[in-house]
Amino acid sequence: MNAIKEAHYNLGIAYLEAGQYNRAVPEFEAAIKLDADFIGAHCALCRAYLEQDELEKASTLVTAALKLDATHQPARLLCNTITQAYYDRGKEYLNTERYTEAVSTFQKALTFDADLEGNSQVSDIENKHIYAHLGAAYIRLKAYQEAIDALQSAIALDADLVDAHYNLGYAYVEQGYYDKAIPHLERAIVIAPNLKRTHYNLARAHRELGNLEAATHAITETLRLDPNYQRAHELANSIKQAHYNRGITYLNDERYSEAITAFQNAITLDPDFTTAHYNLGLTYLKMEIYPRAVDALQKTITLDRSYKAAHHALALAYLGQQELGKARDAARDALKLDPNYQPVRSLLEAIDPSFTPTESQVAASSVDKAETAANTAPNIDPNPQPADQPLGEVRQAQLPQSTQPAIPSNVTDVKKHYERGEAFLKNKQYNEAAAAFRRAIKEDPNFAEAHYGLGVAYLELGALDDAKVAAEEASKLKADRQLVLELLTAIKVVEKSLRRRKVWKKVLSYTAVLGIVTIVTFFITQFIIDDKETQSDSEADKVNLGPLPTSPSLSIDASLSEGYLFAGKTADLVLKIKNNGGMARNVEIQLEPQSNADGVHYELPKPISEISENNEEKIKIPVRAHRTVQTREEIVKIALIGKDGTKLAITNFSFKVFSPER
Repeated sequence: MNAIKEAHYNLGIAYLEAGQYNRAVPEFEAAIKLDADFIGAHCALCRAYLEQDELEKASTLVTAALKLDATHQPARLLCNTITQAYYDRGKEYLNTERYTEAVSTFQKALTFDADLEGNSQVSDIENKHIYAHLGAAYIRLKAYQEAIDALQSAIALDADLVDAHYNLGYAYVEQGYYDKAIPHLERAIVIAPNLKRTHYNLARAHRELGNLEAATHAITETLRLDPNYQRAHELANSIKQAHYNRGITYLNDERYSEAITAFQNAITLDPDFTTAHYNLGLTYLKMEIYPRAVDALQKTITLDRSYKAAHHALALAYLGQQELGKARDAARDALKLDPNYQPVRSLLEAIDPSFTPTESQVAASSVDKAETAANTAPNIDPNPQPADQPLGEVRQAQLPQSTQPAIPSNVTDVKKHYERGEAFLKNKQYNEAAAAFRRAIKEDPNFAEAHYGLGVAYLELGALDDAKVAAEEASKLKADRQLVLELLTAIKVVEKSLRRRKVWKKVLSYTAVLGIVTIVTFFITQFIIDDKETQSDSEADKVNLGPLPTSPSLSIDASLSEGYLFAGKTADLVLKIKNNGGMARNVEIQLEPQSNADGVHYELPKPISEISENNEEKIKIPVRAHRTVQTREEIVKIALIGKDGTKLAITNFSFKVFSPER
């Protein structure tokens, strides 16, 4: 019996070595039939099946051999060979985009090794690559959670496996787990700094989390590695626009330093971003940093010489530097582009006595007589279109039509004197402003606005007695009661303390069209608190100016921009806040919950600086639902908190959140 068994085995070996695997297989099978414990025949038959690429049969045979003798070295070596064969076949499927077969083959390799219960010589080093490639195959099938599980197993075996870190970061990005993606993408960059896809997906993650500065750095590095990477260019444009939009928001909210950073980041991604340069110049203009405003606006004009608003703003910047010649030249350049551009015409009328409007300009002026030199104040144009958009709205309060003084016969001279006073006052040339207002009053002693402007100029010059006389004269001529009250209150506060004068100068912003100045409520509040001192000084109190403002009375009307919110999407929670009482300042918006574990996040806005009497503010709060959020009714409690912690208004609002399954 043994002789026959050995004969079959030896003949099978001869066939095996001759490469005749089909003839070797029956010989080894015959030997095993004669002796089921013939471990050598099991291993030889396994080799024959391996040569024919029949991995499942080979796996079964080597498993049987190890059950006969777990220490049999040829059988243990065959385990490693079979695992490597599965791995190679899986990679071949992956490279030929047969992703389902790749997943199945990698899983068989891992299952085979696990079934051997430690008898295999397959190392963790080999298994980590199998897990890494299995994760890559799952990603191609968009089975991201399965990919995450496999890639985490790979990293557990080797913390520096760069492909596993990259693919895990990518899978997290695709799943919307951006905060989890970032550490793995950053780790991949540390190990392999020049992988452009890693930088690109890191930029995606930061962009989605709202970290635009980090996103800018990552996408810039991506384009450095590959300037022709189209998807990176598309993402860079998206980030650039987000910076720009954020800059416009900051600019409108008077958060100038943050606006500058946002516009500069946008320009970093696109050095030829014309409107970003323009709004950067306007921001510097608002901050009265005139040299930098000039640089930004000159760059704007270099990029687009037809940008008339940029010429106008450049004229204002030169005027702020008291370079009247350059200011006139820039203004005239704007008029060359549009002879009827009213803000520039008004500026030239105010600063250039030799300026004579053309017939078309005079006709345009007759359409809107309310336009004056104060329109040249550097207000903000957040519109990215450079063509015919005027500068942004000015905070203003005009005299009622019925209380305006009669127009004298020499109206042209009076208006020009007054407009020059406005322009000088805006640019802090207070002596020149006072002289211009005095000339206007000389031509028309009943010109209430000129008296008011003269009072403001005197206050800035420290001529407090003269300022008080001018303010009282404006009151007698029925100027705006509240504004005169504020001016007199400011004069009184300045008289009491040089420190208060310095504070007042910081909060005084003279931007009115007809010579109006806004004095912040701080001084009115201080005036009320310091009642004892105020009563002892009765000169301003002799003017009958009516009651002070009442307490604020706020209400909230909430709505969702889309009416509902889908998982993975963002909508705006729109709040309409109405004030039926006195001025409200530093109003904080509180949301409960602001965010929760169920996957809905609210991005809180900054406090509202002020809500004036009988006015309404519209606030948009971005609301984002995570991709895994469940369908439910979301309820949020909205509260408005005053600067002293008082709750000014409370309401509840609910909306529907829909999960992907619905």
